[in-house]
Amino acid sequence: MSGKDNSKGNQSVPPVSDDDDDDKTRIVSRPPVEPADEDAERTQFEAHPSANTPDPKNAPSQDEADQPSADLTPLDPPVGAPPVRPQSTALGIGTTINNNYRIEQVLKSGGMGAVYRGVEIGTGDPVAIKAILPELAEDEKAGLMFKREARTLRQLAHEAIVRYYNYVHDRDLDQYFLVMEFIEGIPLSDHIKEFGALPVPAVMTLLKRLSSGLSKAHAQGVTHRDLSPDNVMLPGGDVSQARLIDFGIAKSTVVTEGTTHGQFAGKYKYVAPEQLGGGEVSSPADIYGLALLTAAAAIGTPLDMGSSIVVAVQSRLSIPDLSAVPMALRPILSHMLEPDETRRPASMDLVGQMVDHPELIPAAYREGMAFYPSEATTGQFTAPPHGLQIPTTAMTQRSVYPSTITPQTMGPATLPEQEPESRGGNKALGLLVGSFVVISAAVGFGAWQMGMFGEAPPPLASGIDLGTQTAGMPARRADTRAGFLAEFDAGRCTLLTRVPAGRNAGMVEVFSQTGEELAGLPVAYEEKFGARPAILPRQITADQCAALEFTHALQGRGREAPRIEMTKDEMVSGQAMTVRIGDIGRQSVWAALITPSGAIFNLTERLSDPVGGQRSLNFGLTLAKGSEAVPQLVLIVASDSPLARTATAGDGIPAAELLALVLEEISGRKGAASASLGYVKLLPPEG
Repeated sequence: MSGKDNSKGNQSVPPVSDDDDDDKTRIVSRPPVEPADEDAERTQFEAHPSANTPDPKNAPSQDEADQPSADLTPLDPPVGAPPVRPQSTALGIGTTINNNYRIEQVLKSGGMGAVYRGVEIGTGDPVAIKAILPELAEDEKAGLMFKREARTLRQLAHEAIVRYYNYVHDRDLDQYFLVMEFIEGIPLSDHIKEFGALPVPAVMTLLKRLSSGLSKAHAQGVTHRDLSPDNVMLPGGDVSQARLIDFGIAKSTVVTEGTTHGQFAGKYKYVAPEQLGGGEVSSPADIYGLALLTAAAAIGTPLDMGSSIVVAVQSRLSIPDLSAVPMALRPILSHMLEPDETRRPASMDLVGQMVDHPELIPAAYREGMAFYPSEATTGQFTAPPHGLQIPTTAMTQRSVYPSTITPQTMGPATLPEQEPESRGGNKALGLLVGSFVVISAAVGFGAWQMGMFGEAPPPLASGIDLGTQTAGMPARRADTRAGFLAEFDAGRCTLLTRVPAGRNAGMVEVFSQTGEELAGLPVAYEEKFGARPAILPRQITADQCAALEFTHALQGRGREAPRIEMTKDEMVSGQAMTVRIGDIGRQSVWAALITPSGAIFNLTERLSDPVGGQRSLNFGLTLAKGSEAVPQLVLIVASDSPLARTATAGDGIPAAELLALVLEEISGRKGAASASLGYVKLLPPEG
């Protein structure tokens, strides 16, 4: 069967024009000063004018930039090259290649070549076929780059990287073809355009998936260099199956011919600083590029990183402004976006680990700024040390290494020194910080002056009795485990709950001031349900009793409580905690932290978007050196509709006061809510 165009009578799919091609490659002898805005999304190739990073001060003026350049030598298309196919650069539908593959659809066509959907004739399996124009194949640079892509892909076998099948030359067509896996799906860029930003859990999944694939590539000496949403395919629109494509400008330490040494290659909006000049481009460049790709997926649009060489360089002198990025993503992205490549994560493998274990992220990034640990005080939040400046909400992200990187403008506000107050029996507690949960940032740093540093809240014995505010609620169902535990007589300020999931699944938590195990409980439980549970004591402070009474008031009344899983029972100051929340369906969720002093802080804004009836929460805590360990409680309340009392409450107020009002509101709704309580012990810094 001839390899020539056999598409007589067939109607070809109109190829995508160059104007719509975001992947169009440009090769010029020196950098274009001011490309059109739409070109900022396209892959650019530019020879560096020097070995050093361009100095913005020496950039051409706008008037100079508007003048035509005499030494620009565009290679796309080659000057004087006669058009082989006047009407289209694409081959017709039905064309066979090497008697092995048949073209069925033109997916993309441009000045460099085309991409087709085809089939392997012998098996009928779908394939993607990438072609380079014959005249470009004769160009040494373009031809070697195309061959390099084939050889590079041949090295890589990973579920997150498009699979390589074959590299062939059809003598009849006099064209080279790269045959790859055909991915039935949508580019990430198109998915974002159609559906908007990805929810945080999906972004985390994407980041972990792509970092895994790139880790494989880096282990083989391959740097992608062109990471962007249009080079990520989502099979069936599924982020968890994302695949990297287009290794056309990848750099390999193994396959060296055709490498664009000494040239800029990539897209202005997604490249690393070292790709713009002066630096060795290797795996850290992909770490930076993956962070920009991830940020674009999280906010639905690329970060403003410049559309010219000068602005692009300036935009990378410090960590970009990540204020539009969801808080949970800022720590890892800040770390990955360090201008100095030696301060980024050491490897893609470590990036993937940081997704699952945020505590691996250096502490400075987990706050999005330097930590502001509290001084050792007793029973209350305290002001930072005298003279310490707390950034206002107007601040922009900056490098945590200002001695080497110029920070962007900040608006500091110095807090007055406050005298510590003491309450008997209470220990020093951690200052809630961090980009996982910066309580002060959640309320515009006003929380630093809205009760955080005031008098410690009154104890539960102040006259508020949460246990009596259950009128109108359904009766408890003693035949259920939750109802049985709620009815078990354990005394005041005690809560018994069964752990539904995680490493402690099946155990019964006993929250109390004494930390006792309640010796009679396992036997009574076994008599009722036929299994004797292990007891997990949780000792709390007197001022946290309000949280126990509130949760107990809603327990066992026929509504399934949120399933709450704390990733650890203890956390060292400066570490991060992840809370996984399930069994919430489409309910509204309120999350709060109850400190040892009984102050309550809203964590709801830090919740991830719901995915399959599940959400997650990340936060960090610090505690002064030399302090004693203290308990922290996380309260999760699920209700049919948002609770007005929780939405209007300020941070730092006594939990006893707020929870009494919230319980009253729930009672007025006939008990249409449920609650769960999580526990973690905060330990002082090691050493």
